[in-house]
Amino acid sequence: MSEHTGLRGGEITLVGTGMSAIGHLNAEVRDALVQADVVLYGVADPATEEWLRRHTRRPMSLVADYEPATSRLLAYRRMVDRIIDEARAGARVCVALYGHPSVFVFPTQMVLAEARRARIPAHVLPNISSLDCLFADLGVDPGTTGLQIHDATTFLVMRPDIDSRVPLILCQVEVLGRVDYDDRSNHPENLRLLQDALLERYPHDHPVVGYDRSFFGDAPVTNEVRLDELLDIGEFMTLYIGGVGLLEPDMVLMDRLGLDRALEGPPTMHLFELHEAAGAPQSEAGR
Repeated sequence: MSEHTGLRGGEITLVGTGMSAIGHLNAEVRDALVQADVVLYGVADPATEEWLRRHTRRPMSLVADYEPATSRLLAYRRMVDRIIDEARAGARVCVALYGHPSVFVFPTQMVLAEARRARIPAHVLPNISSLDCLFADLGVDPGTTGLQIHDATTFLVMRPDIDSRVPLILCQVEVLGRVDYDDRSNHPENLRLLQDALLERYPHDHPVVGYDRSFFGDAPVTNEVRLDELLDIGEFMTLYIGGVGLLEPDMVLMDRLGLDRALEGPPTMHLFELHEAAGAPQSEAGR
């Protein structure tokens, strides 16, 4: 244990442990973990938890802050208070969260905001998120077609403007409309409301892919159904909805930018062919 108390102010580092047990613990993240005075963690697999218990000082799970039927915001507040209290006492605190610590992890934003108010140095180290895994497993490149990403509950209740030609990813589907941790399974009525919202923008037979990534290196779990069969999709945290049709270029701007001339001749693949291939439903794109 370092002799930090009373000698210097504390600091906070938030790290991600990735999506593949300890396989995604890169060197930067490992260094932050082993050098910390205290590690507070919320991980999703026993292998990562065992590594943290063996290789870090004062490892403490954040799972105790989750209680059945308890508001997630209340649980997050407990976590933030524990993290800030340790840093105020002068500790180098490392917070380890599975996936990427800034991707659909609301407590991270709460910690950063509270640390700014308390003038405690805090920063984030990235890692592989479930979205990165989805890009690889489904063959999605957001650079070719663009991408829209929303929390499923936020999408449902806020009704943001979206472009149905651009692929849409909805996250946290298993907790759609839920504020507690009592039951993480999909609720049919909530899923039906989401289906109704999507049917306002997409054809009834449009393909929807349910996606989950294993933490243990197993093949990802996917299920593709028509939108009008969404209630039969099963329990998935993420939905991927490909675009309807293709975006059309502004030919005047293409000419002004010189892109029409740059794409002439024998390139490997025409820009619009690449765009069309990337926008195809997974069943047609050689999944």
